[in-house]
Amino acid sequence: MTVELEKKFRFESAHRLVKGYQGKCNNIHGHSWNGKIVVLCNKLDEFDMGVDYADLKRVLRPLEDELDHKLILWEGDSLVDELKDKTQLVLLKKNPTSEAIAMYIFWYVHDKLIKLKINCTLLEVQIEETCTTKCTYRGC
Repeated sequence: MTVELEKKFRFESAHRLVKGYQGKCNNIHGHSWNGKIVVLCNKLDEFDMGVDYADLKRVLRPLEDELDHKLILWEGDSLVDELKDKTQLVLLKKNPTSEAIAMYIFWYVHDKLIKLKINCTLLEVQIEETCTTKCTYRGC
């Protein structure tokens, strides 16, 4: 038996693409990010749940707080030193593309599920940068 559960989340943040990228996204700009995690459960608990949605919310809330109303930059971005004392930054090891942000969220959630001993496996993270774009990352 396998049960697949989904939990949506969202945050507002800005980013910019650098590392040689040429285009409009090289400028700092913001998005209303909509995301979803998908988890797999191989058994039901004593309440006949794969996992309590409240537990998934408990995993996602700190992530939303970490990313909401922040500027997401590549750690090698030339603006990091200039902005680090002026605004709240989230620094990624990769250019902050939808792909990199989805990967960042995947491994954050993956590690948090293990730490909190929540008995399910993270299957994927979906992240929508705009109403017409979506990235899905499956890490395991």
